[in-house]
Amino acid sequence: MSKRKTSDLDTTRKGGRAPPEVSLDHVLKDLLEYFKGFKGLRDAENEIKKKYNIDKNTTVWNEDDVKKAWGKTKRMDKYSRRRKTWSLAIILQAMYDRADNSFGKRYFPEDYTKDDDSIMFLDAPQKRKKFGSNVRINVVANAGAESQHSTCENKESTNDNEGTNNYYLRSSKGNADSQTGYIRIPLSFMDVSNRTICPQTQQAGQKMYKLIDGVPSLTQTMKKTSYVMQYDNRTRNAAWVFEILNKKTLERVAEHSTNFFQDSMIHEYFRAINNTRSNEEYRNGQYHRGHLAAAANHKWSQKATDDTFLLSNRAPQKGDLNKSGWKNLEEKCREYTTTCRNFYVYSGPLYCPTERNVSKITYRIVGDKAVPSHFFKVIILEKNDGTLDVECYTVANADNQPYKTRKLYEIERMSGLVFSEKSPSVSNEEERVTVRWKAEEKTSEMNSVDTTFTITRSQDSKEQVF
Repeated sequence: MSKRKTSDLDTTRKGGRAPPEVSLDHVLKDLLEYFKGFKGLRDAENEIKKKYNIDKNTTVWNEDDVKKAWGKTKRMDKYSRRRKTWSLAIILQAMYDRADNSFGKRYFPEDYTKDDDSIMFLDAPQKRKKFGSNVRINVVANAGAESQHSTCENKESTNDNEGTNNYYLRSSKGNADSQTGYIRIPLSFMDVSNRTICPQTQQAGQKMYKLIDGVPSLTQTMKKTSYVMQYDNRTRNAAWVFEILNKKTLERVAEHSTNFFQDSMIHEYFRAINNTRSNEEYRNGQYHRGHLAAAANHKWSQKATDDTFLLSNRAPQKGDLNKSGWKNLEEKCREYTTTCRNFYVYSGPLYCPTERNVSKITYRIVGDKAVPSHFFKVIILEKNDGTLDVECYTVANADNQPYKTRKLYEIERMSGLVFSEKSPSVSNEEERVTVRWKAEEKTSEMNSVDTTFTITRSQDSKEQVF
């Protein structure tokens, strides 16, 4: 395979010359988070907070506090380290506290200090011991047997504090720089008795909101070159990744990539980023960026292989798990090519309570992503005679953990995902369908691979059930 031209790469990658496809807001946010990792800067912020009685949990100071701190620097030695670190802290605060359409106000509204366990945001600024390794999110579930989440029998212990952190509700960008903001309402689910065309009502220079048909969404389902995924905005991990695999898809043509890519299909608010801080959190080897759709499953195309290196397809995995237990489970899947015509694989993370506290789900944040307690695979086997079977597995996100065999209903209870239906609205008809995965390579060459299987037709044609 020919190597990519340097001109095709952006400057976040070695040898790149093209500008990265990100907004300036994204650049500013990344730099602010980068500076937040400096110990000298944190010490200066803590000193300023103590001197001027600023709440220690406050991330964005008010304008008067910024001015007080700035006034103090005017009396410091011009070349002292203390003045430099204080000045940097004040510059960052001034950036946060700009006008309403600035970066700071968009991302950190005035009520950011509200202490409410129900308000969470993974990209909000956190207190960090080192690169955010102590950040944890606590999700309170109903206690007892009726809890939505089943325990995953997680035996691993943790030294992290169990206390609930403050999380900040980031305000919507809401087309702040445009004239109109569009707000979704679920019109498609309502009975509309009449429609008429309205005249234009917006006046020049007037900011306004309008309604559009749609629903607020926590997830986004999207097709990649060789798999389908549903992305969870809250955890910045995929809720599930779906692959159709057979001998053709596993043909080894492509080269293995070593680079990670941001997923431009995901809204910039919720997109996992590849920056200095997040890379440092993985560099110590405790956690790896684990594949959900394995790169080795999509070697039929270089583009398909590269798509598995999107950060949306990665989740924080313990280093030993990524090299042993999870890898062994991926290899077990590929062995089905000898006995199966096709096999269909769902892979995803689990966030389970511990046996010690079944009423609370707690997880860390590494590289802007939630750290799962476990991972699962649901494997649908289509044998050569056309019959189907299902195998399910979980593995704890810890070192030296083997995978465990599970029942499908156990995966459903643990994940909250419903994979099966007992009495779906289907017809008596079945049909043979062919799915074609297509990839346009960097060389402009088109590659494709076909998979044919039988599916039961749904009566409303909106759902398809195996």
